Amino acid sequence: MTPRDPQSRPGMIRLMLELLFCALAIFAMIWGSFEIGFASNSVVAIWPAAGLGVWMALRYGWIAALSIFGGQLMYSTLFQPDQLTHAAFASTGNALATVFVVALYRRVRKDTIPLLSVRSVILFFLLPGALHSAIAALIGTVTITTFLDINNGAVLLGIAWRWFFSDFTGVVLIAPLMLAIDDAARYRGAWARSNTQELIRATLITVASLVIVSVISTRMPDALGQYPIVLLTMPLCIWLAFKADNATSIVLLTTTILGALGLTLIRVGDVGADGFLAVQLYGVVVMCTSLVLHANSQERRKALAALAQEQLSLERTVAERTAELQEQILAYEQVKTELEKQASTDALTGLANRRAFISHFKDQFARLRSRDVSMCLVMLDLDHFKSINDTHGHAVGDEVLEQVGSILKDCARTGMDLPARLGGEEFACLLDDTAFEGGMIAAQRILEKIRTTTVNTTAGPLSFTASAGLALITSELPSIDHAMVAADEALYEAKRSGRNQVCTHDPLTITISLKVAQHSSG
Repeated sequence: MTPRDPQSRPGMIRLMLELLFCALAIFAMIWGSFEIGFASNSVVAIWPAAGLGVWMALRYGWIAALSIFGGQLMYSTLFQPDQLTHAAFASTGNALATVFVVALYRRVRKDTIPLLSVRSVILFFLLPGALHSAIAALIGTVTITTFLDINNGAVLLGIAWRWFFSDFTGVVLIAPLMLAIDDAARYRGAWARSNTQELIRATLITVASLVIVSVISTRMPDALGQYPIVLLTMPLCIWLAFKADNATSIVLLTTTILGALGLTLIRVGDVGADGFLAVQLYGVVVMCTSLVLHANSQERRKALAALAQEQLSLERTVAERTAELQEQILAYEQVKTELEKQASTDALTGLANRRAFISHFKDQFARLRSRDVSMCLVMLDLDHFKSINDTHGHAVGDEVLEQVGSILKDCARTGMDLPARLGGEEFACLLDDTAFEGGMIAAQRILEKIRTTTVNTTAGPLSFTASAGLALITSELPSIDHAMVAADEALYEAKRSGRNQVCTHDPLTITISLKVAQHSSG
């Protein structure tokens, strides 16, 4: 609650009308208190005007003192004209005490909405409740002593206690009720939509419980006196204290306590001032206890909501971080794949490079014995490639190499053969699970496609040829080096024999020659 701060003439007019209405409400409450309550020495058992004044000070600030003073003075003018002087003095003191204590309460209270935390409730009991009532009792007692000439200490102490307790009761019962009604009125749209069914259910339960308590109280022994009605409402008050909606809980709590006090007057009949004071004390204790329980429940709900929000935020943060990490891992895997591809792929032709080819060749050769099959190695070299570069330029030479790479890809069997560029114009193709005759057919098909391929240049179409060497690889070979040497020897044999052809070489011959050379040196 914050004091009104009108910014325009219509706002000022509205504020003055509201303050006038509040003054009339103060007047009506004072009149009702003297008509219904027990009064002695101008002090009634319950002073609801004190609670309304506290609410006004919370809502309007210091200017509420005008309405508090005006409402009290209006009653004294109409019904106590002979006591107008001391009534004006007491009204002034009460009004100033109310706005001062409420201002102090607003300053020390940390939360923005009162009665929603245990700390706020306790401060409410101590400041607008106890401190305000004590100041009002002091001002009232001094006024009565001064103007009514009462000097009996016991009587003055009784007046002070009754004044304090009547104000305290009014603050505890009426101020929370007005705060709840004001809260419901200002947020009536959302409040009504979200709590209509709950409000109806809680109201029906409250009314039914009061009826049941009233019936039960009539069946109890007279020795229990007038207390059972208030005491029997304790379970209902505790249930209401744990309701989630603040306005519903406080409105029905106040209704229950006031209803219990009213039923006591109706059922017991002539309760008497002292007897009603005792019942009133029970009601105040029940109300204060219920407000503390309600505030504790609200704090717990707020803490659970904050915890749930924090957990949701944490889960969102974890999910976002996980997504970021997954993106980073994916980017890393892509970079890793790209680097591995670059490390094992010839950039110009897209074929495997020498390192990848040799690694694959070793792996296949290691599994050769367990599979009991043979492989063929074809090594190719473009004929007169240097003259192509010299005559047409390196760009045309690169295009020729790209065409050869495409031819090798087209001729290779997916998942079985591995074509590669070993360097410069030298290529190779490892034919898995292939006999000698199949290797020869594959090598000749490659050379035929190269022979029939042309590259368009500025000087016109360019044709080219290649020479190939073929080596059969079996499990009898000790290593792939013998196959590489044999295919390379066959390739150079093809070049020496006129190029544009396939020659073969037996790797076993290389093996035998190596053994003979080693034996001779030994």
